[in-house]
Amino acid sequence: MKDEKHVNVFEFSRRQVLGFLSFMIGGLYLKFVHASNFIFKHQTPKFSFLRPPGTESEDEFLSKCIRCRACANVCESGCIEFFSMNEGLLYAGTPYLDVRKKSCNLCMNCTQVCPTDALKTILRNKDAIKKEVKMGDARVIRSHCLSENGRVCGVCHDACPLKGEAIKLKPIAKPIIDNEVCIGCGRCEERCPQFPSAIIVERKETQHV
Repeated sequence: MKDEKHVNVFEFSRRQVLGFLSFMIGGLYLKFVHASNFIFKHQTPKFSFLRPPGTESEDEFLSKCIRCRACANVCESGCIEFFSMNEGLLYAGTPYLDVRKKSCNLCMNCTQVCPTDALKTILRNKDAIKKEVKMGDARVIRSHCLSENGRVCGVCHDACPLKGEAIKLKPIAKPIIDNEVCIGCGRCEERCPQFPSAIIVERKETQHV
């Protein structure tokens, strides 16, 4: 029994040390990235993406994220991916979502484990999520939408976790987005049966005027 206690203490200490080293290495990496801004011109990703929930702004997120990957380790839906060096040093290792492939199921686990508050903590309840999550805004591409072109669909409405609020339907099954309510989880885009999707979710930095 005594030996087991020693083993447990050792394992706990090892986890703490590894976590501390990850934090320190991530911090050093960030300092290197910010210093290199004065030397290199960083490119931006050439495809549409969203950040995980709890992101305040892109600049703040990039300044705080230490590329520890803790968010993906606890993600229930497995929707979090990471940029490679192909997207440049500034973005490399940071988490993103391609919601056409896999949307956020709003588990909020990622916001609970972020060690630097790059993702602010959000409780897993509907009121908190409605108030604090804003990953992007949904936009309907009318020329692609089945309901706008003589057929009845409504899949985006049924998939929305805030159906009847973020997405409403007008006759016949034509989606209307309320971006004051939409949290940008991407479930509508993922489930849309059209290719390319008739509804897309965009970050504010990439929205069309």
